[in-house]
Amino acid sequence: MDWGAIELGGRPVTEAEEMLQQAERTAREADVAIVAVGLNQDWESEGYDRDSMKLPGKSDELVQRVLAANPRTVVILRSGTPVELPWVDHCQTLLQGHYGGNQFGNGIADVIFGARNPSDRLSVTYPHKYQHNPAFYNWGHEGNKTMYGESVFFGYKHYDAADREVMFPFGHGLSYHSSVISDVEIQPLKTTSSIANTPVAILSFMVQNAGKVGGRKSVQIYVARSGGIGRFPEKELRDFIKVEQLDGGCW
Repeated sequence: MDWGAIELGGRPVTEAEEMLQQAERTAREADVAIVAVGLNQDWESEGYDRDSMKLPGKSDELVQRVLAANPRTVVILRSGTPVELPWVDHCQTLLQGHYGGNQFGNGIADVIFGARNPSDRLSVTYPHKYQHNPAFYNWGHEGNKTMYGESVFFGYKHYDAADREVMFPFGHGLSYHSSVISDVEIQPLKTTSSIANTPVAILSFMVQNAGKVGGRKSVQIYVARSGGIGRFPEKELRDFIKVEQLDGGCW
Protein backbone atom coordinates (compact mmCIF):
# COMPACT_ATOMS: atom_id res chain seq x y z
CA MET A 1 0.00 0.00 0.00
CA ASP A 2 1.32 3.44 -0.91
CA TRP A 3 1.03 6.31 1.51
CA GLY A 4 1.08 10.03 0.88
CA ALA A 5 0.78 13.21 2.88
CA ILE A 6 0.13 16.88 2.37
CA GLU A 7 0.88 19.77 4.70
CA LEU A 8 -1.45 22.76 4.86
CA GLY A 9 -0.60 26.04 6.51
CA GLY A 10 -0.96 29.76 6.30
CA ARG A 11 0.61 33.01 7.41
CA PRO A 12 -0.24 36.69 7.23
CA VAL A 13 0.55 38.41 3.94
CA THR A 14 3.57 40.67 4.44
CA GLU A 15 5.82 42.82 2.31
CA ALA A 16 9.41 41.59 2.47
CA GLU A 17 10.96 45.05 2.23
CA GLU A 18 8.73 46.37 4.99
CA MET A 19 9.75 43.52 7.29
CA LEU A 20 13.44 44.00 6.47
CA GLN A 21 13.23 47.69 7.29
CA GLN A 22 11.49 46.89 10.57
CA ALA A 23 14.29 44.45 11.45
CA GLU A 24 16.87 47.15 10.68
CA ARG A 25 15.13 49.68 12.91
CA THR A 26 14.79 47.21 15.77
CA ALA A 27 18.45 46.18 15.52
CA ARG A 28 19.64 49.79 15.39
CA GLU A 29 17.77 50.64 18.59
CA ALA A 30 18.97 47.57 20.52
CA ASP A 31 22.15 47.14 22.56
CA VAL A 32 22.52 43.65 21.09
CA ALA A 33 20.53 42.17 18.22
CA ILE A 34 19.68 38.49 17.77
CA VAL A 35 18.65 37.17 14.37
CA ALA A 36 17.73 33.54 13.70
CA VAL A 37 17.82 31.97 10.23
CA GLY A 38 18.08 28.47 8.85
CA LEU A 39 16.28 25.52 7.35
CA ASN A 40 13.57 23.06 8.36
CA GLN A 41 11.97 19.89 7.03
CA ASP A 42 10.61 21.84 4.06
CA TRP A 43 14.15 22.45 2.84
CA GLU A 44 16.11 19.40 3.94
CA SER A 45 15.11 15.93 5.02
CA GLU A 46 15.84 12.29 4.40
CA GLY A 47 15.04 11.00 0.93
CA TYR A 48 15.66 14.05 -1.22
CA ASP A 49 18.44 16.51 -2.01
CA ARG A 50 18.57 20.26 -1.63
CA ASP A 51 18.94 22.16 -4.88
CA SER A 52 21.10 24.85 -3.30
CA MET A 53 23.37 25.50 -0.31
CA LYS A 54 21.92 28.98 0.10
CA LEU A 55 19.59 29.97 2.90
CA PRO A 56 15.99 30.28 1.68
CA GLY A 57 14.27 33.46 0.61
CA LYS A 58 15.75 36.72 1.82
CA SER A 59 17.51 35.19 4.83
CA ASP A 60 20.96 36.36 3.73
CA GLU A 61 19.72 39.87 3.05
CA LEU A 62 18.05 39.95 6.47
CA VAL A 63 21.30 39.02 8.22
CA GLN A 64 23.37 41.45 6.16
CA ARG A 65 21.06 44.37 6.88
CA VAL A 66 20.81 43.59 10.60
CA LEU A 67 24.61 43.31 10.85
CA ALA A 68 24.98 46.65 9.08
CA ALA A 69 22.48 48.24 11.48
CA ASN A 70 24.10 46.77 14.59
CA PRO A 71 27.52 45.03 14.51
CA ARG A 72 26.77 43.63 17.98
CA THR A 73 24.53 40.95 16.51
CA VAL A 74 24.25 37.28 17.42
CA VAL A 75 23.32 35.12 14.43
CA ILE A 76 21.64 31.81 15.26
CA LEU A 77 21.81 29.24 12.49
CA ARG A 78 19.46 26.26 12.49
CA SER A 79 20.28 23.57 9.95
CA GLY A 80 21.32 19.95 9.75
CA THR A 81 23.85 20.51 6.98
CA PRO A 82 26.26 23.24 5.84
CA VAL A 83 24.91 26.36 4.14
CA GLU A 84 26.60 29.25 2.37
CA LEU A 85 27.19 32.25 4.65
CA PRO A 86 28.20 35.22 2.48
CA TRP A 87 28.02 37.59 5.47
CA VAL A 88 30.12 35.56 7.90
CA ASP A 89 33.18 37.86 7.77
CA HIS A 90 31.05 40.67 9.20
CA CYS A 91 29.54 38.55 11.96
CA GLN A 92 31.06 38.66 15.45
CA THR A 93 29.00 35.84 16.93
CA LEU A 94 27.59 32.83 15.07
CA LEU A 95 25.86 30.02 16.92
CA GLN A 96 25.10 26.79 15.05
CA GLY A 97 22.14 25.22 16.78
CA HIS A 98 21.30 22.32 14.44
CA TYR A 99 17.87 20.87 15.30
CA GLY A 100 17.37 20.96 19.04
CA GLY A 101 13.76 19.82 19.29
CA ASN A 102 11.12 21.39 21.53
CA GLN A 103 13.68 22.89 23.91
CA PHE A 104 15.79 24.45 21.16
CA GLY A 105 14.90 28.01 22.14
CA ASN A 106 15.58 27.47 25.84
CA GLY A 107 18.90 25.81 25.08
CA ILE A 108 20.01 28.65 22.83
CA ALA A 109 18.98 31.20 25.47
CA ASP A 110 21.05 29.37 28.11
CA VAL A 111 24.12 29.58 25.87
CA ILE A 112 23.62 33.24 24.93
CA PHE A 113 23.11 34.37 28.53
CA GLY A 114 25.96 32.25 29.89
CA ALA A 115 23.95 29.71 31.86
CA ARG A 116 25.54 26.96 29.75
CA ASN A 117 29.03 26.79 28.29
CA PRO A 118 28.95 25.39 24.72
CA SER A 119 31.34 22.53 24.00
CA ASP A 120 30.12 20.97 20.75
CA ARG A 121 32.34 20.50 17.71
CA LEU A 122 31.29 20.45 14.06
CA SER A 123 30.73 17.00 12.56
CA VAL A 124 30.87 18.47 9.05
CA THR A 125 33.02 20.94 7.12
CA TYR A 126 31.64 24.32 6.08
CA PRO A 127 33.07 25.27 2.66
CA HIS A 128 33.13 28.85 1.47
CA LYS A 129 30.81 28.03 -1.41
CA TYR A 130 28.92 25.20 -3.05
CA GLN A 131 31.48 24.74 -5.82
CA HIS A 132 34.11 23.69 -3.28
CA ASN A 133 32.29 20.47 -2.40
CA PRO A 134 34.05 17.32 -3.64
CA ALA A 135 30.90 15.92 -5.27
CA PHE A 136 30.42 19.11 -7.32
CA TYR A 137 32.99 17.94 -9.85
CA ASN A 138 31.21 14.62 -10.38
CA TRP A 139 27.73 15.93 -11.15
CA GLY A 140 26.05 15.90 -14.54
CA HIS A 141 28.46 13.75 -16.51
CA GLU A 142 25.69 11.25 -17.28
CA GLY A 143 22.38 13.07 -17.28
CA ASN A 144 21.14 13.57 -13.73
CA LYS A 145 23.54 11.07 -12.22
CA THR A 146 26.35 11.81 -9.82
CA MET A 147 29.44 9.67 -10.24
CA TYR A 148 30.96 8.62 -6.93
CA GLY A 149 34.50 9.72 -7.66
CA GLU A 150 35.64 10.97 -4.27
CA SER A 151 36.87 7.56 -3.09
CA VAL A 152 38.05 8.10 0.50
CA PHE A 153 38.56 11.82 -0.05
CA PHE A 154 35.24 13.14 1.22
CA GLY A 155 34.52 15.65 3.95
CA TYR A 156 37.59 17.07 5.68
CA LYS A 157 39.79 14.51 3.88
CA HIS A 158 38.99 16.14 0.54
CA TYR A 159 39.83 19.63 1.76
CA ASP A 160 43.11 18.41 3.26
CA ALA A 161 44.12 16.72 0.01
CA ALA A 162 43.11 19.73 -2.09
CA ASP A 163 44.80 22.13 0.36
CA ARG A 164 41.66 24.24 0.13
CA GLU A 165 40.76 26.81 2.74
CA VAL A 166 37.35 26.29 4.33
CA MET A 167 35.00 28.51 6.28
CA PHE A 168 34.78 26.27 9.34
CA PRO A 169 36.73 22.99 9.49
CA PHE A 170 35.50 19.63 10.70
CA GLY A 171 35.88 19.49 14.48
CA HIS A 172 35.76 23.27 14.95
CA GLY A 173 33.99 24.80 17.91
CA LEU A 174 34.37 27.52 20.53
CA SER A 175 33.61 27.73 24.24
CA TYR A 176 33.58 30.37 26.95
CA HIS A 177 36.82 28.92 28.30
CA SER A 178 40.18 27.99 26.82
CA SER A 179 41.81 24.59 27.20
CA VAL A 180 45.44 23.52 27.15
CA ILE A 181 46.60 20.02 26.19
CA SER A 182 50.03 19.06 27.52
CA ASP A 183 52.25 16.13 28.49
CA VAL A 184 51.34 14.17 25.37
CA GLU A 185 52.95 10.73 25.42
CA ILE A 186 52.71 7.78 23.03
CA GLN A 187 53.72 4.39 24.41
CA PRO A 188 54.07 1.68 21.72
CA LEU A 189 53.01 -1.82 22.75
CA LYS A 190 54.55 -5.06 21.64
CA THR A 191 51.19 -6.48 20.61
CA THR A 192 49.38 -5.75 17.33
CA SER A 193 45.78 -5.11 16.40
CA SER A 194 43.64 -7.81 14.81
CA ILE A 195 42.86 -5.27 12.07
CA ALA A 196 45.48 -5.64 9.33
CA ASN A 197 48.11 -6.56 11.93
CA THR A 198 48.66 -2.88 12.73
CA PRO A 199 50.76 -1.61 15.67
CA VAL A 200 49.09 -0.64 18.93
CA ALA A 201 50.04 2.23 21.23
CA ILE A 202 48.71 3.97 24.32
CA LEU A 203 48.19 7.72 24.07
CA SER A 204 48.08 9.80 27.23
CA PHE A 205 47.81 13.54 27.81
CA MET A 206 46.71 16.17 30.30
CA VAL A 207 43.88 18.64 29.75
CA GLN A 208 43.71 21.93 31.66
CA ASN A 209 40.90 24.44 31.76
CA ALA A 210 42.88 27.67 31.49
CA GLY A 211 39.81 29.87 31.79
CA LYS A 212 37.67 31.05 34.67
CA VAL A 213 34.47 29.33 33.53
CA GLY A 214 33.81 25.64 34.01
CA GLY A 215 33.42 23.66 30.80
CA ARG A 216 34.06 20.51 28.82
CA LYS A 217 36.71 19.72 26.22
CA SER A 218 36.38 17.53 23.13
CA VAL A 219 39.78 16.02 22.35
CA GLN A 220 40.14 14.73 18.79
CA ILE A 221 42.78 12.16 17.91
CA TYR A 222 43.99 12.01 14.32
CA VAL A 223 46.37 9.55 12.68
CA ALA A 224 48.63 10.61 9.82
CA ARG A 225 50.73 8.50 7.47
CA SER A 226 54.33 9.40 6.76
CA GLY A 227 55.76 9.53 3.26
CA GLY A 228 52.99 11.44 1.44
CA ILE A 229 49.27 10.89 1.13
CA GLY A 230 49.11 8.99 -2.17
CA ARG A 231 45.82 7.15 -2.21
CA PHE A 232 45.30 7.68 1.51
CA PRO A 233 43.98 10.76 3.35
CA GLU A 234 46.51 13.15 4.87
CA LYS A 235 45.05 12.45 8.31
CA GLU A 236 42.08 10.56 9.70
CA LEU A 237 40.04 10.93 12.86
CA ARG A 238 40.60 7.73 14.82
CA ASP A 239 39.01 8.56 18.14
CA PHE A 240 37.72 11.37 20.29
CA ILE A 241 36.92 11.81 23.92
CA LYS A 242 34.97 14.48 25.76
CA VAL A 243 36.57 15.47 29.04
CA GLU A 244 33.63 16.24 31.27
CA GLN A 245 33.12 19.27 33.45
CA LEU A 246 36.40 20.95 34.36
CA ASP A 247 36.28 23.86 36.77
CA GLY A 248 38.21 26.96 35.83
CA GLY A 249 41.94 26.52 36.36
CA CYS A 250 41.66 22.76 37.02
CA TRP A 251 43.29 19.76 35.34
